[in-house]
Amino acid sequence: MSEDYGFKPRTKEPVQSPPGKLDFSQIPSQPPSVPPQMEAAAVERGEALGFRSREAEEPPKRILRKRADLLADQRSFFVKGPGRVIERFIKYTNAGGFRSYWEAINALLDQVEAPQ
Repeated sequence: MSEDYGFKPRTKEPVQSPPGKLDFSQIPSQPPSVPPQMEAAAVERGEALGFRSREAEEPPKRILRKRADLLADQRSFFVKGPGRVIERFIKYTNAGGFRSYWEAINALLDQVEAPQ
């Protein structure tokens, strides 16, 4: 029994591709090496024609948010009630100049909890 296990031995001859198919076996798989001087000259010619690099000159700086403490402990709830009561609360919120419903609720709670 032969040691090739039924496979044909590899040859260095180019494989003939079937008609209608392209043969890419002779194309190198690595990009061509370019000397640094040639690359720099090509970049200069491109810049002279108006081409600019897409790479960022420096990485963008991260912006720290001061709202992190407000977002740390948030909860939500759904209130279902009679339409007249909900409309009354909405009018109270709008008339009081509150930016959100939680601010209006907080003001109401402050009024209730205030010592009299």
